[in-house]
Amino acid sequence: MSDRDRTRGLDGVNAGEGEATKVPEDGEARSLAPSGEVDAEQQLAALLREAGPRPEIPAAHLAQIRATTHGEWRRMLGAERSGSVSWLRWAAAAALLLAIAALATTLWPARDAGILAELALAEGVEVTRADGTRVERANALAGLALRRGDRLETVSGEGAALRLPGGESVRLRGGSTLRLGEEGLLELLGGAVYVDSPGSSAPGGIEVATFLGVVREIGTQFEVALPGVATPGVGLKVRVREGAVVFVPGATGVEAARAEAGERLVVAPDGAASVEADVASNDSSWQWVLEAAPPLSLEGRSVAEVLDAAARELGLDLLYASEAARRHAEAEVLSADPLVAAEALEVAAQASGLSATRQVGSLLIDLP
Repeated sequence: MSDRDRTRGLDGVNAGEGEATKVPEDGEARSLAPSGEVDAEQQLAALLREAGPRPEIPAAHLAQIRATTHGEWRRMLGAERSGSVSWLRWAAAAALLLAIAALATTLWPARDAGILAELALAEGVEVTRADGTRVERANALAGLALRRGDRLETVSGEGAALRLPGGESVRLRGGSTLRLGEEGLLELLGGAVYVDSPGSSAPGGIEVATFLGVVREIGTQFEVALPGVATPGVGLKVRVREGAVVFVPGATGVEAARAEAGERLVVAPDGAASVEADVASNDSSWQWVLEAAPPLSLEGRSVAEVLDAAARELGLDLLYASEAARRHAEAEVLSADPLVAAEALEVAAQASGLSATRQVGSLLIDLP
């Protein structure tokens, strides 16, 4: 498999018009405000460059930052009206910037570049690090950071769930073995893995590698299973619940194959794949995926967001009976602990006063 190219762009910071530009010995241009005053924008830019790329700040943390900085702004405004001098105003601005940076760093820690996933649900999993070290009590360590080369094994009848940096959810069926490769690459060594990737941040999307070839997602929900000797003549099965996947065989001279939602790929031991019709997205055969799913977050989310997430998890198309029902769901905000999809659906509907009716393959939301 060819290596993926990864590039990161850096936005330059240009000196504003009318500012003096000084070039220090290291060759980096820095901008100074007129009359030697501290340039607050340049201070902030330096802080951001030092911090490096970070994930999106959660909404709850943004609210806390806004509350803190608003209070400081009001204090500064009162000082200005009382006749404080200009240098004090600039010093206060610099202090405010430092306060923002400190608060953001506390609430919004930098992502460890070596972490590829974390355990989101760990009821029956054993973790072995790349160096062979076994993680003690991994079953009780939801949130455990996972890195390249880490190996996960689920016991029979129990599952596990991983959360990737881009928000993708990965579930392991009981009796499965998975190893983490480079970013976005999962190596299935036995059993079955399910990937829910609504919009992967990994370059090229999520890939599941097997001894027969690689399954590449195209914004989708899919399952990859190695049936083993229990199913003679079948080396690999790929079921697509939503979106599409492409199977690229490892053997030369064998064509790639693509499957859409509602289809499955059956791969022979020689790598040749055939496309067949599969079950509906809400079929009972997907039950193991629901049982291995971590609870859905409800706190601070709109009813519409929770309904959409729950319907997707359950394999149902979300429908609104009217535009008024949709607007109502978007306006209502929940305050509740995390719940599994079916319970989250019920709580969201009851809390908002909406009705949720299951139909064939869909969920209809309406005003009472």
